[in-house]
Amino acid sequence: PVLVNQLPEGWALPSYLSTIVQIANIGPIGYSVLRAVLPRDPPAHIIIFILLLLGSGASLGLALSWDVTSEVMGAERSTMLFVFVFMLSLVDCTSSVLFLPYIGMFREVYLNSYLVGEGMSGFIPSIVALAQGVGGNPTCQNVTYANGSVVLQPVSEEPRFSAQDFFLFLMGMMILSDRKSVV
Repeated sequence: PVLVNQLPEGWALPSYLSTIVQIANIGPIGYSVLRAVLPRDPPAHIIIFILLLLGSGASLGLALSWDVTSEVMGAERSTMLFVFVFMLSLVDCTSSVLFLPYIGMFREVYLNSYLVGEGMSGFIPSIVALAQGVGGNPTCQNVTYANGSVVLQPVSEEPRFSAQDFFLFLMGMMILSDRKSVV
């Protein structure tokens, strides 16, 4: 709701974002094609590191420019949000295809940690989004216009923290995962 109220797409924004996430499935397809075409498999640890760096950079870009818009085909669009969501989705879609075979090279005890981490990577941001406190029942307030007319309008509560703060939190989670993978 924070983004929907501030960006030009309004309530069409979730449809745009869903489409962008689906297009990002080109990542696993591209990786599979690379594995089929190359004489030997590309080094997974290098690709994983590149993905984590891409995700961290995209998270930073999202936090700093999620509200930057530009005119595309005569309409105002949230271009920077779309670019960085695509990059993050590319990382997310490709990570499952890449990480599971990689973790298979280690003892199976590590698989539990991987799966718990995968689950927490969705659960923790969801809890933080709930803590943001948007989407509650709006209250009605009288609004007086310059011409003297009074209109009753719904007013929602302000979020406890901004969208930028939420995106910075996501970036922090990404950097923590980068740090753990390098160590």
